[in-house]
Amino acid sequence: MLNIRFKGICKNEEEIKKNSKLYKNSVMFKEEDTIKEHVKKGEKIMIPLAIIMFIGALITADIKNIELEFNLMDIIISIIMLIPLAIFFEAIIALTYPLKANKDIYISQKDLTIYLISNSLVSKKRFILICLMPIILLAIIPYTIMILFMNVIPITIIKLIYISSALTCIISSSIIIDIYNTIKQVPKGAKVFNYGFHSYWVDKKK
Repeated sequence: MLNIRFKGICKNEEEIKKNSKLYKNSVMFKEEDTIKEHVKKGEKIMIPLAIIMFIGALITADIKNIELEFNLMDIIISIIMLIPLAIFFEAIIALTYPLKANKDIYISQKDLTIYLISNSLVSKKRFILICLMPIILLAIIPYTIMILFMNVIPITIIKLIYISSALTCIISSSIIIDIYNTIKQVPKGAKVFNYGFHSYWVDKKK
């Protein structure tokens, strides 16, 4: 019913393209050639944001006279949380797509990264919402709740909330560039889709 399919490990982009359609008159986003370059560009935005969030948490804790310290165990927890959080991140994206849209989940052998690819057409606004939703649910809302109610939340939970929010920022490095490219490049009324690891837009009215 949800049309979500786990396709397994893919060695290269061509394996994904075999099961995808390149629509007539479609235009590829002006973006980086490789996933690694795409992620690296996004990290220039999202890693500083995670640091700012960390400073904000420390300042809030200081104002509210709360001892907030991170140790080696917190780093270990972060590593353990990374994979399930990445899966949950992609699950939110999948559920934000229309129910009838085909959603294929791949693991890139080269980058050891989980990707959700949808060759189905969605509107510009819907695509932006799809990209934003995991960031809102896994970073913005939890972090805001933590800041507002830090004085009543146990320290362990505060740490987990920050760690999950910071990891979400890192995971969403490529997504944030997709949002920027969609806003800047996709014309009003055009449809967006994935073909391989790249995003495309097509004006179905033409």
